[in-house]
Amino acid sequence: MAIDEEQKLWLHSSVSRSNNKFFGITLVSIGCVIVFLYQYLDSFSSTSTSTSTSQVVLKNLPDRCKDNMNALTLYDKSRLQLSRQTNQSVYINYLNNLGNTHHFKFEDDKVLLFGKGSGIWMEM
Repeated sequence: MAIDEEQKLWLHSSVSRSNNKFFGITLVSIGCVIVFLYQYLDSFSSTSTSTSTSQVVLKNLPDRCKDNMNALTLYDKSRLQLSRQTNQSVYINYLNNLGNTHHFKFEDDKVLLFGKGSGIWMEM
């Protein structure tokens, strides 16, 4: 059996152990980078979704508060005015026919009324 020139080239160009290690390390590194990028992009997309959802909830919160106050007090919703809003609470004022203002706070799905004499918020 005679070995031609092409077979001689293949016999002498074998891959060494160091090349195999380098190739393995490179594959593992590329795999780690892909997994890291996948996790990073997934956490970024879920954060932006939750942020936009919370903004919609905060935008609709005053209307929900007015509905709850109307159900508890039977006050006209058109006379319930938004005073201010924080991340945790919505403050609403009600001006009655005599010119007196009642201060309400909506917090954790509870309606609280401010007692001027005692200076505390009372749950309704």
